[in-house]
Amino acid sequence: MFSNYRYIMVFLMVVLMFNVLVGCSDDDSTPVVESTPTVKSALVESIPSITFVQSNDGNAIEIWVNDVNDLFAAEIEVQFDATQLQVKDSDPDKEGVQIMPGNIPSPDFVAINQTHNQTGTISYAITQLPPSPSKSGSDVLATIYLEKEISSEVLDSIVCNLINLADSDGKPIQLVSSNAISSK
Repeated sequence: MFSNYRYIMVFLMVVLMFNVLVGCSDDDSTPVVESTPTVKSALVESIPSITFVQSNDGNAIEIWVNDVNDLFAAEIEVQFDATQLQVKDSDPDKEGVQIMPGNIPSPDFVAINQTHNQTGTISYAITQLPPSPSKSGSDVLATIYLEKEISSEVLDSIVCNLINLADSDGKPIQLVSSNAISSK
């Protein structure tokens, strides 16, 4: 008896699923959709990335955010060899050593901008403020000015320990991190 009940239930579920997928209609009913919409374009999303780009003169490193959508805030922590590299202060009017804010996101509020040349760390956190619209595309997050030109071996020692990007709703943006440093 239980076996027959099971087969009947399976049969009814199959019939129900078929009706849901195909639709229940009789000859007198009108179609729910009168026309099929046309897709005019397709959006292919790419995963954002962070790259470091050395300036032509070798005295600056730009931190780039690439292929991002709806960027509203960013936080980054960079580690470098303090015996080989020293960061030049981009804002002498403020206490401590700072890096230069970039264009993405808009530097409406710089929460953290600290460079410690003794320990070889840079901490940087920035957010836009309403009514600034979020940013999309590829642009400079920040620029690290250097006290002197450095070799490619020293550039290779720069490591990005922390990267957090957030959209206008405060949700994290997935990204691919790249510690690759290239010349312009």
